[in-house]
Amino acid sequence: MKELIKHIRITAIVAVTALSLMAFQCNEVEPPRNRCTWRVVNHSGEDVVFHSDLTGAEWLQYQDTVIVFGPIDLYDDGYFFDEMLSVSLKHDDDPKVSVEFDNVMAKEWRLWSKEQPGRQYFKERSWAKVVRDEESTGYSYCEWTFELLPEDIDIPE
Repeated sequence: MKELIKHIRITAIVAVTALSLMAFQCNEVEPPRNRCTWRVVNHSGEDVVFHSDLTGAEWLQYQDTVIVFGPIDLYDDGYFFDEMLSVSLKHDDDPKVSVEFDNVMAKEWRLWSKEQPGRQYFKERSWAKVVRDEESTGYSYCEWTFELLPEDIDIPE
């Protein structure tokens, strides 16, 4: 009888362990659906220093690109421009970016100014979005690009 109880206990332990392992495999985390990157490309015609609350100061030669946020994986469907804004707000109540030319601030954009007319760094419409779906990885790659143009900055004469 003792042998039977011992056998039942061992069988129960093995069964519980096996069921736990199967349950763990069924509850694996779903891979993210999107991978997003935000970048700035310098088409201003000049070499500048780009300042961001998220990246600090970056030397940005004419036609060079700097990643200002990401890449990050997003689990929701969609391509969320505001993801960068929400992270910026965690660092600063009034996020800002600026462009420096020849040691002089040539332009500054602040979050509160995004509703003003014209191109604004924090305004989604001022950014270009490119989405590529990759069947092999299951990702949708989303790249947001802000082009720094000559008319965006006031270059002192």
